[in-house]
Amino acid sequence: MGQHLAYSEPKAGMPVPMDMAEIYRYESLVEELTSVNLLNGSFYMREFLKAKELASSFYCKLLFDYEQARNRTKTEYALAYLERSEDYIKSRNLKSTDETKKQYVSIDKQYQSAKDQEDMLKALTTLMENKVYKFQSAHDDAKKIFDSLREPRGSVSGAQSHRDAQ
Repeated sequence: MGQHLAYSEPKAGMPVPMDMAEIYRYESLVEELTSVNLLNGSFYMREFLKAKELASSFYCKLLFDYEQARNRTKTEYALAYLERSEDYIKSRNLKSTDETKKQYVSIDKQYQSAKDQEDMLKALTTLMENKVYKFQSAHDDAKKIFDSLREPRGSVSGAQSHRDAQ
């Protein structure tokens, strides 16, 4: 049984897995919204709140990691442009110009690696942000369904019923 994992880059540079299995379990509950009733409505609302909280915590961690990756990409760009490009240009007997250095940066392995990590984290951040909104919407929908089932049809909230008037 394989676990679904997303990886991010923490301070120390070692990938830390985020267990996405719970997120996927909560997503399966979204498809059950049509089965919300008076007996299970509070369960669904509670589960969607827990799902939103989990997705929000993953989202915050990914945002932090994404910012670190952006900074690393900028650093690698500068190093490739200012330091590593000179060696490459000299070894190829090319003229050292601004354009030549920029072209070198686009093929620098360390810069490419940093850029790939940044792009992956940006995609994961967007995905997790969408999950947060999805779970909030599911909670709101479950609440609307549950509340509509609790009110008797045709009655006006706050109005006295015939039995109360006696």
